[in-house]
Amino acid sequence: MRTKTLRSTTRSRDRHRLAVAAVTGAATAVSLTATGWVVGVATADFEAEQAARDAAQARADRQRARYERQVARAQDASAQQATLRERPTRTRVTTRYVSAGTSGGVGGGNLTVPARSSAATSGTSSGSGSGSSGPSGGGSGSSSGTSTPPPPPPPTTSGS
Repeated sequence: MRTKTLRSTTRSRDRHRLAVAAVTGAATAVSLTATGWVVGVATADFEAEQAARDAAQARADRQRARYERQVARAQDASAQQATLRERPTRTRVTTRYVSAGTSGGVGGGNLTVPARSSAATSGTSSGSGSGSSGPSGGGSGSSSGTSTPPPPPPPTTSGS
């Protein structure tokens, strides 16, 4: 059998080189075109998102400005309505002198509480101290009973 040997001629070798160069160039052009297309789509998407953000920010700025105008109007209206002025005042002083009896001291005495149930017993409370007693509104804390009351205030001349 005869075998065929491949022989490469310069002409066929140049054709193969030209084909490889053409395929490589076409693949490079296609990849650059695809990359450009992807970058263009991404840029358009980013610009659309940025425009939406800018529109939302502008809308928020307008709402904030409108709110601040309303607050300023309300403050102006309330400042005009509420005018503060001095009101006339009249001072009234009432002095009451309460004399203590000979009960033994301020705050002393017995207190009986009626029973509410069978378990509760009537208790007595006795104490001595400087607490308030009766309608006087306050005690001086002394239990001697020999102190003299303070002098009365001078009479008022305003006719009130």
